[in-house]
Amino acid sequence: MRHAAALGLFALAAADALPRAAPRAPRMRLLAPEAACLEQIRPAAAEDLPRVASLQLAAFAPQPPPPPLLPFLARLFTANQAQLRERMAQQLADEIEARVARGADLIVAAAGRQTIARLAADGTYGEEDAPRLLGAVEVSAWELELPTHALCGGMYLSHLVVDAPSRRQGIGQRLLRAAEERAAARGFDGMYLHVERVNSGAIALYEACGYKSKPDVPPYRSFTQALNLQHRDPVLMYRSLS
Repeated sequence: MRHAAALGLFALAAADALPRAAPRAPRMRLLAPEAACLEQIRPAAAEDLPRVASLQLAAFAPQPPPPPLLPFLARLFTANQAQLRERMAQQLADEIEARVARGADLIVAAAGRQTIARLAADGTYGEEDAPRLLGAVEVSAWELELPTHALCGGMYLSHLVVDAPSRRQGIGQRLLRAAEERAAARGFDGMYLHVERVNSGAIALYEACGYKSKPDVPPYRSFTQALNLQHRDPVLMYRSLS
């Protein structure tokens, strides 16, 4: 199983490896979205997956700026890029669906009517274009079950993303807490995650929420290597949920 390696996202290896025993609970089902006036943190619905894919694509594989071209070539470049991004988003949505089917919990921050109206009023989006989802996060257990590393127990958090205009409003922290609550409900007592060392903003968020960096010693290094991450200089962080 690959975490969209072709898109430069978080890649995982050894998807078919035999798992170790771990606490099990009924996995979170995809639920139908509900109308809300404010942001709502909830399990993802099946119809949310394309938007989640778009959020992840924009955050982890942003579209490059167009090169200086003659007008005709610029239009051709833009059209080709739009088609490419559409195919990438569909591929990513299919991969997210496969991870959910395998047992990952996908949690989203849904925009309510007041939030949509605010985004339209301040000119960030048009009324019809305002996003219905502002962020998402995944949490899963199979990374800790791989036989190619020495860690066991806990869950693994990945793909925490918030729509750019909605950042610095506490949505990322609420998604993080929701993921931790889900892990605790499933009987796990800790949460692992990776973050790039240069991503100081994300590291500050995780540290404020109680996460601590793990030292680069064999047990933790083997876990990072087993996941075959696409991160540049990844830092492993952990928080006890007990």
